[in-house]
Amino acid sequence: MKLKPPRRDTVSEQTRRSAEHDYESGRHGGGPTSRARSRATREALGHAGRDVVSKAALAKQAKSAARRRGAGSRSAAAKKAVRTKGPGRRSVAARKAAKTRARPRKSS
Repeated sequence: MKLKPPRRDTVSEQTRRSAEHDYESGRHGGGPTSRARSRATREALGHAGRDVVSKAALAKQAKSAARRRGAGSRSAAAKKAVRTKGPGRRSVAARKAAKTRARPRKSS
């Protein structure tokens, strides 16, 4: 949003200088985000549990996120899951997938 700093007579000198500085820094775009800040943000988001949203909302978000990715990317993620899940959890996932496929589809 283009918003010039206030004129001299309207606010204190300190506020005007601060606004001028912010205006200039806003015009030049920020530098790269620091790794520490990036990690802190990711960790903070990780602390929020999955229980805060409904299962339907979570599934909808996951599905729309997957749709935005390419087929190759989805395939790579599935292959990684096979490598990292282990036989027990893979069996559970397979049963869940089979149950989902067997479920009657909703007509929209």
